[in-house]
Amino acid sequence: MVFKRLLGSGSGGKAADGIPLEADTLLPDEPVRPGEILRGEVVLRAPDRDVRIRTVNARLVANAAPASVTKSTTTDVDTDTGVTLAHFQVTSLFTIPKGEERRVPLRYRLKWETPVSEVRGLPLAGMRIGLYTEVDADGIADRTDVDAVRIETTPCTKPSSTPSPPPDTPATARGSTPSTFRVLSGRSSTADRGSISPQPTRATQGTWNCTSTPTR
Repeated sequence: MVFKRLLGSGSGGKAADGIPLEADTLLPDEPVRPGEILRGEVVLRAPDRDVRIRTVNARLVANAAPASVTKSTTTDVDTDTGVTLAHFQVTSLFTIPKGEERRVPLRYRLKWETPVSEVRGLPLAGMRIGLYTEVDADGIADRTDVDAVRIETTPCTKPSSTPSPPPDTPATARGSTPSTFRVLSGRSSTADRGSISPQPTRATQGTWNCTSTPTR
């Protein structure tokens, strides 16, 4: 667990010393699929004094710069945030007493159209998905470093391990059982010649007699 001291940005000189708060987001090191629930935990700690938390939000992003890359901004564009996939609230309005720690559960159901970052445990080149935790406390806002999120393909979109046979391959060569047709035979009376009898016969033991005798 690595806590980050939130520096923050605010107005009226409030952000000069930053937020007296330390934060860390814990996510399981296992993949989650689109449509499933992303679970985690946000740990907040107030080492210096009481801190009143206004909101704690989470932002799921794609292709954000790794935490080791130096943050760079141009005008009003933050180039390390990546493309936002989801933005949701984790909790709001509570106070952390000085020297205490709060653990807040994080739950979010991923949308079905959420992009994936790995297939069969192997990462996709050029695709990084991460999560920022944004904290607004005492009128000062800041966020944690990005935490990696592993999103894998759903079972219906996983590539098949067995290649499909060519379309012109016979059915028997594909391993399927050929269809077997059975011709039912039975006795037909003179009155039934040239017609199909709907009555079951004793020879077929309850099956329909579908034998047709052509008329002369």
